[in-house]
Parts: sequence; structure tokens; C-alpha cells
Amino acid sequence: MALDTTILLVEFLPGAKLGMSIEKNAVSAVADAAGGQAAALGVKVGWLIRRVNGVDVPADRTAIIKATAASMKAGPVKITFQIQLEDNTYACVSCDKFVHADEFDGDQLELGPGKHMCRGCAEFADMF
Repeated sequence: MALDTTILLVEFLPGAKLGMSIEKNAVSAVADAAGGQAAALGVKVGWLIRRVNGVDVPADRTAIIKATAASMKAGPVKITFQIQLEDNTYACVSCDKFVHADEFDGDQLELGPGKHMCRGCAEFADMF
């Protein structure tokens, strides 16, 4: 069952590191404030990137990096994140939805953001 989420627009200034790592479209790590802007702007591990400067981006690390790099040349970069509103929820890499932790097998949660697959998607994948 998908959970409630919201959209949050975060503006990064040009000429400085963003300070986050991504896997697919999920934030997988946030550097401390000295390592970039993300920590100071409140970006959290597990958030999903949906748009760069108002343009939808696929759940693909390379595409997001290219869109961000191109945007940084023109000025501030506005990244739209989808964030979960409930604790103990994670994004499934396959269905691209936030679901409660009990919908994942334990080993899936250990893989990290951008790699989690919920039980329903894993069962469907096993059918092929």
C-alpha cells in the first residue's frame, strides 16, 4: 500500500557542490555542511528526485546528473523531491512508491536507498 507523500522544491546555488549522492533517483547519502549544500538545505537520505528546474527526470542517476550539470551553468538549480510523510517508510525501486518497512524483506532494507524492492515487486519479478 502506497503511503502519503509530498513534494518539496529545494534550490541549490551554482558554483558549489550539491553535497549528496544518488542511486537511481534516490538520495543515498548527504555530506556534512562542509561537503556541500544539501545538509544545510535539509535534504534527507531516501528522498526521491522527480524534477530538475521544473523538468521531469527519469529514475536514472546519469540523466539526473546531466540535467543538474546543465542547469548549474545557467544559475540556481531547483530540484523537486518527493518525500515521505510517515516514519519507517522507504521507496521501492521497482514500483517507485513509498511503502511501510514491513512491506520489505529484511535484507532489502540493508541494500540502501535506490536499491530497495518491496515484497510485492520482488514476488512479481520472480514470476519471470
